[in-house]
Amino acid sequence: MSLSKTDYEKRFGQRFTMGSSTNALGYGINNKYYPPLKNFNNLNTWIERKMALTFHAPPNPMLPVMYYLMGFASTDANDWYFYANAQAAGDQVYPSGIHLFFDMYSVWGYLEFAWEWFVNLCWNLSYFLTFFIPVDLIIASLSKSIEPLLQNILFYVPVLNWFTYPFMFVWCNIFGCQLENGWNYQWFLKGYSQRH
Repeated sequence: MSLSKTDYEKRFGQRFTMGSSTNALGYGINNKYYPPLKNFNNLNTWIERKMALTFHAPPNPMLPVMYYLMGFASTDANDWYFYANAQAAGDQVYPSGIHLFFDMYSVWGYLEFAWEWFVNLCWNLSYFLTFFIPVDLIIASLSKSIEPLLQNILFYVPVLNWFTYPFMFVWCNIFGCQLENGWNYQWFLKGYSQRH
């Protein structure tokens, strides 16, 4: 079965938006992408954000330059929002990892990530001065909600999680464990996912 020309253009018409003010998803300078877990309330989301920052590569100043040069021909680079590319659209439709917390395809979003990465590095290095007592975790546990409590204990309590992680890994892949705002842990199947 083939598509009619009208249906084809309706489905694949985004190829003509390269020089427009928005990408195929409608994000642009007037409709900035807002990461789904940028503002969060739960401790488990804070821990996942910390792990994403800790294990992510350091900020690379050449990355925004690369996006600028990629968008230069299509005039996507003029507004400092580099949304008109397949990688940005994919990370906006199916965000995972660091893209759940930061807009990595705008200059200001990338600078926010770079700053938060540096602050996280300082906290991680401070563990040597505080005898490995995570002061940032203590502050977060006082300011964030600890629900779901059982899930947080089974996932994040040191030594205990060595034994519970395999069980929780299987459990969360089958039934989905709540992270926040409808986002779940499902590492094995497709990284983070959102249930509807």
